[in-house]
Amino acid sequence: MAAVVAVLVTGLVLLARSGVNNGTSQVSAPPATVQGGRLAQGQPAPDFNATTLQGSTLTLSSLRGKPVLINFFASWCTVCEAELPGIEQAYKQHRADGFTVVGVNTLESGDGLSFYRRMNLTFPAVYDPGTPGRIGSAYGVTQGLPASVFVDRAGNVQLIQYGPVTRELIDQELTKL
Repeated sequence: MAAVVAVLVTGLVLLARSGVNNGTSQVSAPPATVQGGRLAQGQPAPDFNATTLQGSTLTLSSLRGKPVLINFFASWCTVCEAELPGIEQAYKQHRADGFTVVGVNTLESGDGLSFYRRMNLTFPAVYDPGTPGRIGSAYGVTQGLPASVFVDRAGNVQLIQYGPVTRELIDQELTKL
């Protein structure tokens, strides 16, 4: 029994060291730039400028005037995988009203772009390379995922959610924003 446990532990350690990318390639993106203060409810969201998964540049402050859901995810996060379809549905339903979602691919050890495509996501998403990345650090997302931040039309943080968001929570927050 002890030998089986030792083999299992050794396998898990080797898997963790390998980055768990299963042969997929990680895209190299320049580090994001982050400006602003600390993340706090009622305060301006820390502004960031980062490369999107499609290769363009996105700046959070360019979205002022719109309610924004910033969602932190990674390809290895099973809870992210479970919550993202609801976020995508809310985005599609409310984007005509100005609502937008910004995905932040952070703490990534696999292929975030392939994950994004496999999930059929259409909202913009940016790379946040590093463990943690600069955006994740500014937003307090340094270990666990998922995490989400609701930002109002003025650019102020209205809700910080560490853990999954539900479609009901998104709809509830949109009525406030």
